[in-house]
Amino acid sequence: MNKFEFIKSLPKREAMYIILSRLTRLPYVACNGETFEDEVFGFTEEAEAIAYAKELCEDGQPVSALKIEQKDLPKYLAELFAYGVTALVVRAGADVLSMELSEVVRRPSFDKLPEKMRPLENPALQLSMIYYLQEARKGAGNYDTAAVAEQEEEMAVNLLRSKYILPVKEVEVNGQKMTQLLLMKAPDKPAMVPIFSDVVEFGRFQKDGEAKAAVVDFEKMAQMPLPEDVEGFMLNPASSALVLSKEYIKKELQLNR
Repeated sequence: MNKFEFIKSLPKREAMYIILSRLTRLPYVACNGETFEDEVFGFTEEAEAIAYAKELCEDGQPVSALKIEQKDLPKYLAELFAYGVTALVVRAGADVLSMELSEVVRRPSFDKLPEKMRPLENPALQLSMIYYLQEARKGAGNYDTAAVAEQEEEMAVNLLRSKYILPVKEVEVNGQKMTQLLLMKAPDKPAMVPIFSDVVEFGRFQKDGEAKAAVVDFEKMAQMPLPEDVEGFMLNPASSALVLSKEYIKKELQLNR
């Protein structure tokens, strides 16, 4: 089977298996050393996906094989663009097929919409976070290695450049409408303000439709008067769950001024 035959067969497949990182709860991504494509790995057979996941686990990358049903496959593949993924490598029996993601699924285009109406996306930020967290969270945590420091620096650049979706709620106090931040609180953990890199991540959080989306940048996050018992922001809590403390945000702003 070649890649064109595989792409043609996709609508008829009952399911595919994607390698998922347990460290980010997102697809496992690797950079191809020859083409420099940012690749996600798919399989047509469950046994092969499980075997490859086991190899990666033994190599220090905690992953699992995630089954994607046909009804969810087009949406799942399209969302890979939001994570900065550029290529899909598929094992189909004896064949290993490499293809551009854009050959498999059409990238959503919002160019015809006014800028204010375009959904927020940050693929460069998402990709740099994925690479950073896949390496830094391995084992007991490898935050002090030179490779991790380099990845963190690239991620920090993207954090500073990006805009974010801040969920807020309108409440009425003494007859006046006010905007209220939402808080997350896990047992034995400090409270955090959830924040999101893009509409895909916000959609994971926004189940009941009650929260409204405000758009803020990194500097505005630093200026928000958060209560003392709130540590900071949690970026993409349903996946990467990256903690951006008040101190970290202020430090990065000072370093880059």
